[in-house]
Amino acid sequence: MVDKNNSKTVVTILAIALALSAVLNIVLGVNLFKQNGSTFTVSSKELLDAPSLNTAINAPATVRTGSEFKVSMMAINNGNVDLKNVLPAPLSTEGNGKVTLLTQPEPFTGKLKPGAKAYFTWNYSAETMGTLEFKGSAAAENTHTAGLVTSIQTKSNLITLFPPSVK
Repeated sequence: MVDKNNSKTVVTILAIALALSAVLNIVLGVNLFKQNGSTFTVSSKELLDAPSLNTAINAPATVRTGSEFKVSMMAINNGNVDLKNVLPAPLSTEGNGKVTLLTQPEPFTGKLKPGAKAYFTWNYSAETMGTLEFKGSAAAENTHTAGLVTSIQTKSNLITLFPPSVK
């Protein structure tokens, strides 16, 4: 004899688990269930794999127009899985000061272990007086799932572009 209440509970739990699996697969690229014949098992290793990439952008506080300066980005693997092929997105600016991009960084092609950092540097020339901030993000590949991991966009400190010095 089959207990109908118990069967409904099992079906409800399975439906909730499948919905959770679909959400995690879409959001994190994580598969919770492995099919083995007609049964499914939860993979706790995949449930615990949580990739995360954060960035911080730093620029000089003041720059004289006509001079060159560097802007740097630090990308840190805050997750618990290795990342590889870290690529910073092109930086954009916000403000009334104008700059010209001179050189941009190469991607980091090695493995970025959990807690490790990669550094990137752009070279700019200050063109007109004013203030501005740089904005940017980075992306990397999750070595476990081959999925894309993207940082949120971050801003640099405020930069003031002054007139050239008088000689």
